[in-house]
Amino acid sequence: MIDTTELIDYHIGMKTKISIKLANFLKKDLSFIEFAIAMLRDEMAPYEKKYSMKWEEFIKKFEAGKLGDERHWFEWYGLALGTKDWYDTKKEIEKTIGTP
Repeated sequence: MIDTTELIDYHIGMKTKISIKLANFLKKDLSFIEFAIAMLRDEMAPYEKKYSMKWEEFIKKFEAGKLGDERHWFEWYGLALGTKDWYDTKKEIEKTIGTP
């Protein structure tokens, strides 16, 4: 017969091991995310400089229809949305693993 205490201890141990492995995996993901953000920020830098506007402000203006339909706005918009998505992902992972 299986001892209930041993079974509970086993499950707690497995849960702890899985949590540690998941946290380590997510920490590695953070490194990739930070790299991706840096690359996107580098690509957006010329736009920010040329139009004297940070990417967050640009998204608001573009989505409000204040900038027009020229191709360069759409190129910047793609970079800006990618950056926003990576920042959102980073925030969720940090919240999950308890990192600021």
